[in-house]
Amino acid sequence: MANSIFISYRRADSQHATFAIADRLRWAFGADEIFFDRGSIRAGNEWPESLRRGLEAAKVLLVIIGKTWLATTGEWARRRIDDPNDWVRREVCTALTAYKNGGTRIIPVLLGDAQRIRRAALDAPLQALAKFEPVRLDDENWENALEELIVAIAKATGMNRTKQTDKRNPNGSPARPLRRESKRKPLSDAKIRACLEPLMRWELQLNSHPWGVGGQAQEIAKSYDFNSFAEAIAFMASRTAGSTRLNVLLNLTKRFILTSLTVKQKVYG
Repeated sequence: MANSIFISYRRADSQHATFAIADRLRWAFGADEIFFDRGSIRAGNEWPESLRRGLEAAKVLLVIIGKTWLATTGEWARRRIDDPNDWVRREVCTALTAYKNGGTRIIPVLLGDAQRIRRAALDAPLQALAKFEPVRLDDENWENALEELIVAIAKATGMNRTKQTDKRNPNGSPARPLRRESKRKPLSDAKIRACLEPLMRWELQLNSHPWGVGGQAQEIAKSYDFNSFAEAIAFMASRTAGSTRLNVLLNLTKRFILTSLTVKQKVYG
């Protein structure tokens, strides 16, 4: 299949957000439908043939625009978008020419507080970009806005989605396999306390942990009191060689003078 969706972006402006967008589009339309260069091209190289072929095959160009898309400058402090050899400029210009001839559709995607590109901010070959209605993606409405973008692409190109958004798992699958909690049962508090009786100064605690059954995890903890900070540091240094996790709780009086220090040695189960 051809790469029907071409994603144009500036690495310095929107790289990480574009990765997330590309992943969602691969899920919605299929990996073979997405053209997304992950940055293997180096400055100073000629405009790659692969980009030209990708644009020729594309049904739609997504122009990912962050806050610095327009203002990003090159080596001589000139705006890169004004440089005839700038790859982003060439991608947009090529798509605008194709659109004028009845080809590639164009959808600007604004990230966060990025402003819509005004016609006056662009030179003549790029000014037509300003007329296209953008889709805005921001942190507060990310999932809904991505769904809006997917719908806009399908409408503009006639492409069929391979998957529909699941409200429980909008990316199409959970981030990790679901835990089979029926196979993991917590020990009763009474049983743990009975096991702790022969051990001096250990106590049972129940704390929140995302990996625990029901979001809770039972812990056994042991406290140590020290007369000085140096003594506590020496103790911790002797313990960090192993895998024990230490949580240091500092009790400070007014004017931040250390009066006592308690170390809790926790064993997770």
